[in-house]
Amino acid sequence: AGAAAGPVPSVLELGLRLAARPDRDGPGWTEEQANDWARRAEAVFNAWGGDAAECDAAGRMNFGMMQQAAYRSWLAYGEVLSLAMILRRSWGQWNTKIRMLPPSRIVDKSESNRLIQGVYLDKVGFPVAYVLREPDTLVGHREVTVDARDMDGRPNVIHLFEPAISGVRGISPMASVLKVVRQIDQYADATLTKALLQNIFAATIRSNISGVSAFEGLMTEKDTGVERDGILNIDNFQAAKGQWYDGAKIDLTQHGRIAHLFPTDQLDFTEATSVAQDYDAFMGWLLRETMRAIGVTYESGTGDYRGATYSSVRMAGAVEWNIVT
Repeated sequence: AGAAAGPVPSVLELGLRLAARPDRDGPGWTEEQANDWARRAEAVFNAWGGDAAECDAAGRMNFGMMQQAAYRSWLAYGEVLSLAMILRRSWGQWNTKIRMLPPSRIVDKSESNRLIQGVYLDKVGFPVAYVLREPDTLVGHREVTVDARDMDGRPNVIHLFEPAISGVRGISPMASVLKVVRQIDQYADATLTKALLQNIFAATIRSNISGVSAFEGLMTEKDTGVERDGILNIDNFQAAKGQWYDGAKIDLTQHGRIAHLFPTDQLDFTEATSVAQDYDAFMGWLLRETMRAIGVTYESGTGDYRGATYSSVRMAGAVEWNIVT
């Protein structure tokens, strides 16, 4: 979560904003007319994008928040999916709405050379329609086909991903390090468990009598007879120890309490071994590999600037800026 949230401020800050640069030669505008149009266009766009009820079909996110959600969707899926809708509301000022959807709503099925991974293509590979999974109150969900563009060529479906030759769907930039991410989780859990075991001890009662065979070696023939009532009778010995400890409870949760043990017995404590000392270095290399896949530096992705110098931070920022742009 931290790795996914860390690059968002670097890439988007508070959200990308429209910087209108009209071609004034086309309509024959003067520079002043072009600048005036740009200011008015930016003002209208900012008013639309700043109001969640105007730009978001669900009315929950403004345009900046939608960009952040789109960036996180790209990190997770390698894709961004949304629908550009004409949605008229009586109290609204604008009709254009964006409905953001998880890319998993594209039905992953292929039936011919024209339908590949839920995307209908024309004969040269241009997307013409998408098969989406929509919720349905009766059957749970149903499949609907949405045209990629309307009759005027306006996009109905906005599907963004890193293009590849003959590719119709994206792949998460995290795919190459999924094994590493799992190793980080496993290593952190194992280290935490080991650290918790440090605070757990086992208490055992050790007797100087080495065992039954040694005990029986001390017995005479009379002691091991049928009656076996001699003082060295092991049954009598165990019964005596049981009666002792029935009356002398050993409760380690009682502070300052003295435990009275049976003669020849002693109380031993066993502690777990210490946590591995190479955790920080090993975890650092795993995180560096993960941050490289996301496209950010280790320092900006983890917030760990230990050992970083002014020169190294500037160098890392210069490299990261190329990725950001």
